[in-house]
Amino acid sequence: MSFNCNDTERSDKVAEALKQVIDPEIGLNVIDLGLIYNVDFIEKEQKIICTMTLTTQFCPMGESI
Repeated sequence: MSFNCNDTERSDKVAEALKQVIDPEIGLNVIDLGLIYNVDFIEKEQKIICTMTLTTQFCPMGESI
């Protein structure tokens, strides 16, 4: 796993789910590209917060990803 996760029991499942998110310009998933930095589970709010970057600063597909 190449990102931090505050729930180690779920980190593998998160990685597998995020491997389904494909960068449309490059054709690779966001995990293999190393775009994901951190994933936090916030149980009380039932949220998952994912910190990531894009392939370029002005990535035209940023909203889609």
